Amino acid sequence: MKNYKKISLLTIICYLVIVALINVSVIFLCNENNLGKEYLVEINRVEKYVENSGLYNVNLSDYKYVKNVEEFKLRDNEGLEEQELRFYIFINEFKLFLNSSENYVIRYINGSLYKIEYEIYSNIDINKVLLCINLPLALIATVIVIFMIFIQSKILKPFYILEKYPYELSKGNLTMPLKEDKNKFFGKFVWGLNMLREKLESDRKRELENEKDKKSMVLSLSHDIKTPLSAIKLYSKALSKELYKDKAKQLEVAQSINEKADEVESFINEIVKSQREDFLEIPVEMNEFYLSELMDKIEGFYKDKLEVFKTEFTIQEYKNSLIKGDMDRSVEVLQNIMENAIKYGDGQLIEISVCYEENNCLVTVMNTGEIPDENDVNHIFESFYRGKNSEGVIGSGLGLYISRNLINKMEGEIFAMAKDNQMEVTVVFKIA
Repeated sequence: MKNYKKISLLTIICYLVIVALINVSVIFLCNENNLGKEYLVEINRVEKYVENSGLYNVNLSDYKYVKNVEEFKLRDNEGLEEQELRFYIFINEFKLFLNSSENYVIRYINGSLYKIEYEIYSNIDINKVLLCINLPLALIATVIVIFMIFIQSKILKPFYILEKYPYELSKGNLTMPLKEDKNKFFGKFVWGLNMLREKLESDRKRELENEKDKKSMVLSLSHDIKTPLSAIKLYSKALSKELYKDKAKQLEVAQSINEKADEVESFINEIVKSQREDFLEIPVEMNEFYLSELMDKIEGFYKDKLEVFKTEFTIQEYKNSLIKGDMDRSVEVLQNIMENAIKYGDGQLIEISVCYEENNCLVTVMNTGEIPDENDVNHIFESFYRGKNSEGVIGSGLGLYISRNLINKMEGEIFAMAKDNQMEVTVVFKIA
């Protein structure tokens, strides 16, 4: 804000300097026009006429500027040499050059001094000219000042308030909502930040609840596991010390150990299942959206990025259909597929195409490069599965797994196919 004030002050000072220079230039040009060469031409003509015809034959009515011509006597001009008289005339001419307020000139003609009086009639009103120029300049200055005040009050000041808000969000301060106003520049931005704050707050509450439930469940299952585990240890110790001599009794104990092991395994499966369910607890809101909206978002995300990678990226022509599902989750699904195409492709070509089958819209993302083998293709939608071509590539093996679960929640399907040095992943959306 301080820098903006300095820049504003510097701008105003520069503008005032420019206005001052314009005014000085206008005054100079007007004076040049007013004190042009016309009256000087008349003075020279009068001088020639007096020199040739004498003083009393001059007809002043023929001249616009010259008003009177008379012989000029210095108080002590007797005895002055011609050189001294010419110097006096030079001084007088220099005053004329400087636009002196005196309205006469002294000329040396035929050995005598003559005073030629003149008047200059101005055809330009400098005050009016300056008024016509300064009024628009003043209007422009007013507009500039108003614009600066507008920027400070409507853009910089609200932004100064907003700039601390993301930092507070990063620290986890989610309780204080931003006050929404009618500012057309930041209204939607403020609304979006509040939505983000609410989402983060909701996710944090849900995470705390899940964490609490998981801890309770783990403690409960840990307690439940102790019973069969103690029995297994007891039976194993008894068998190791050969306490059971009867073959039938040994078989019975072995069967008991197996049952207790199954019981422990069931508890472990419950833990794994609960963890997986928590991990995939992603809400999906079923609505309707146009296919063009989805394609525009994907193109916006990846067009510039792939240009940097020198990867050819094309979206084939398609019919703009109305799709059933969650717009945001659909974007997430295609983003996961696109990221895999970038990571595991050869960087030559990525292409999105659309086709239709019955009441379904099939969106296919194709990339060129080394394709996975048939076994990898059959398992790429499993959690934490990574194919042989993933060696040296950072990833978790969860992207396509999450995508499949999301698209299934939207009543769709996803499948993959590899052929002819091309990998294709197709998402099936329901048409509304």
